[in-house]
Amino acid sequence: MPEQQELISAEKREQWTKKGIEELEALEIPSSLKGDIQSSLETPQFGVYHNEGPTLAAHLGKITETIDQIHAGEFQFGGVGLPPGQEVAVTRLITDAIRANSNHMRIYAYLHDLKKPELMNIEIQYEEGGKTKKRQEVYTM
Repeated sequence: MPEQQELISAEKREQWTKKGIEELEALEIPSSLKGDIQSSLETPQFGVYHNEGPTLAAHLGKITETIDQIHAGEFQFGGVGLPPGQEVAVTRLITDAIRANSNHMRIYAYLHDLKKPELMNIEIQYEEGGKTKKRQEVYTM
């Protein structure tokens, strides 16, 4: 059975892309680092785990939106696969951490994919023995 991807509207993708760009401007980090991050925002995003939009800007916008939602107590943790029986404790732990470290979490979000433009993870689909197979490769650009 093929993997299901969440359908995301063009409007939402555009919203996250805009948020990803605008949130970067508000971060208090050295301008040289901000420039490196800014140049990474157009990096293409592919696959199930990076389907927020066509570029890294949308991915980062979605992350900062999630930080905002958790901070405000509006994030729905039900669909993220928290450990059974520990949902309340883990939700509280994550919420408290976000509320206490919101600015640092935003900075981390922008730094966690800083090297993404130099690497590209490509999924290759091919036929072998009458079956469709997939493999992933990481390419250095």
